[in-house]
Amino acid sequence: MADDRYTILSMMLATVITPPTSAQMRATAPETEAPCCSVKLTCQGEGQGEGSGAGVGTECGASLGGSRYVKLETFMGKEMLSIREYYEQGGELKPGKKGITLAPEQWAALKTGAASVSRALKNSEDFELKLSGTRKVSVGTYRGEIRADVREWYSKGAELLPGKKGMSLSQTAWGVLESYLEGVQPAEAGGGIGGGG
Repeated sequence: MADDRYTILSMMLATVITPPTSAQMRATAPETEAPCCSVKLTCQGEGQGEGSGAGVGTECGASLGGSRYVKLETFMGKEMLSIREYYEQGGELKPGKKGITLAPEQWAALKTGAASVSRALKNSEDFELKLSGTRKVSVGTYRGEIRADVREWYSKGAELLPGKKGMSLSQTAWGVLESYLEGVQPAEAGGGIGGGG
């Protein structure tokens, strides 16, 4: 059954559709995480400008369920990977405080280690994937459910503690994130959305 869900998810992620309006999201998005079959890929501004190359000036993302999304965002000329909850204001979706944005080298590390995280989730094993000096993905059990936590950590004395910047993902949401990562490349590695090396 997991293979069937992965196949359906892969087919759905291959189809680009227009982003839903805020009203459509309210009408269709459940308060809890959505099953994998309701995953939507959204893109705005694809292919802007002549010869602009894939991923330049684009914002593409996938729903992780409810108001959570993973998407590429350009900030100061760098493509950043944002894993974040969104809220509605004035009929528009805006990024909320809850979440984390990863620099190209951090999401390259996330992409490289994604299969190991998936394996740990599947086998219900504790696991850590270091993304930078202060950021990592931790796999562990929280309230009886195995989850992948993408988070920034801070030092307090000799102890390393989880910070507020981050997002805890269910296995389903992690599967969506992993599939999304398969279709994108950090700019240094050959460019943005669907970019090849």
